[in-house]
Amino acid sequence: MEHPTWSISCLIIKSAYNLLDGFATVLKAYFSGEGAHAKGVPEMSNHSDVFCALPWVHLNINPDGAATLCCQSHHPLREENGKPLNLQTHSLEEIWNSSALRGIRADMVAGKPVPHCFACHHNEKIGAGSYRLVANQRWQATVDADLCEGGQTRPPRYFDLRVGNLCNLKCVICKSLYSSQIERDPVHGPWTEASYQRLEHRFEGSDDWDQAPEILDEIVAISRNVEEIQLAGGEPTINKTMIGWLNHLCETGKAAQIHLGLVTNFINVNPRIYNLLPAFKSVDLKLSIDGYGGVYDYVRYPGKWDYLIRNVEKAKSTRSDIQFYVMPVLNVYNFLHIFDLLEWSDKQGFHCHATLARGVNYIDSRLLPPVTRRRIHDRLEDYVSAGRAAGLDGAGLRGRLAPWLAEIDATDFNPETRARHIDSFMKFTNDLDRSRSLNFRERFPMLYQDIVAYYGPWRAEGRFYDGRRA
Repeated sequence: MEHPTWSISCLIIKSAYNLLDGFATVLKAYFSGEGAHAKGVPEMSNHSDVFCALPWVHLNINPDGAATLCCQSHHPLREENGKPLNLQTHSLEEIWNSSALRGIRADMVAGKPVPHCFACHHNEKIGAGSYRLVANQRWQATVDADLCEGGQTRPPRYFDLRVGNLCNLKCVICKSLYSSQIERDPVHGPWTEASYQRLEHRFEGSDDWDQAPEILDEIVAISRNVEEIQLAGGEPTINKTMIGWLNHLCETGKAAQIHLGLVTNFINVNPRIYNLLPAFKSVDLKLSIDGYGGVYDYVRYPGKWDYLIRNVEKAKSTRSDIQFYVMPVLNVYNFLHIFDLLEWSDKQGFHCHATLARGVNYIDSRLLPPVTRRRIHDRLEDYVSAGRAAGLDGAGLRGRLAPWLAEIDATDFNPETRARHIDSFMKFTNDLDRSRSLNFRERFPMLYQDIVAYYGPWRAEGRFYDGRRA
């Protein structure tokens, strides 16, 4: 089956809305008790701006076990008593059939906005497309067929699992929640606010809950109807539990019916992964790449661009139909230089979907000086012109970045906030450079000059570095 690309076009968005018209009738019948396929119920297309198919087909777990509606939602699912649903303390079955998910399903059918969906509604508002629209296009037919009585659905068909924060990199945009390397780093770790929470978990005899054998058993049991898997991290290609699940699917022959997606830095890949890929119905490799060449080496430390290219070529040799996606996160370090990566991606024939770093204010793109933003606008026009000359869709190329440029201007920091965050940016950069033997000024000379010209002299101090290498 052909998958929609992450470069969401207007055509995909229009298709998603059209698909919802007939689907809404079935949903209203379902929740009104008239049966999954009742006829004559008024359509609910006027609710299509809040409806999402994911609560009926999708189970999402974050690295520390927290359950959320999807990877775009940072609003935790909770029991009726307010206790967060978490894989450390709740089984996958308990999460899937929880009152929280059943309530969200009912609210969506009633046309009520839910706070879990803020990110998608915001992205649609600024014209950037959304995960919701792609999900509706992908899963409408499945939800239509699977509705059942009582507010519960059949077991999930689509899994997005991040079980544990085991990772081999400590990228500048990342946090302890997603990287065990950052969690242990005495310099980078204290900078991050999103900690990796270790609860008093339910698994006896296991120090690390995410490696408990019962976790794999639960995943196998609830995934009997699985059609699509997305694994992220941490780093899924080195995660024992995730590799164990993939191996089980291959050994039982189920992999041949499953679309597999890996969100991966693809640097230190367990060799078993290459042997498993050919068994799946299709494979999407969603590469977490935030720069090209030396920029990549800086922002994805201690990753090396040459290692990434070697592993990509090795993956290509396992099967010819892998769909590659490049998934850069735009931030103050890489935005000016992102076009080298986009051009490389275009030449490779890879899909590309950029997003803005949010929630880490000291690396936020809104810290970019006005002159740097103008340079980015100019480079975007050059990139679009060159793409058109090469026969590519100019509007699609511009759409990768233009909405994000507009957003950083529209939501810019006020002067006081900007001054506070640029001070933290300089201290954070100093800390990382000194602990990693890197040099921001040498790697990004133009950006460095723009920053000091606009903000004044570069601060000399750091915050957490004490002379030891991290």
